[in-house]
Amino acid sequence: MKKKHRRAVCKSLIWLIKPFWWLFKAIAMPSAILLMLFLDWEEILETKLKVRPYDPD
Repeated sequence: MKKKHRRAVCKSLIWLIKPFWWLFKAIAMPSAILLMLFLDWEEILETKLKVRPYDPD
């Protein structure tokens, strides 16, 4: 395959895959943000309720 054709095939494959990549990022980003918020919330609760890993109860 000529270099010109390889470059064209590569670019067209990239443009075919790119919308799916953006869709994946659009779905994954809110999940990652929610995960960070829940982890912060868990830490705040542990601090507020004074829960320690070495608690003898």
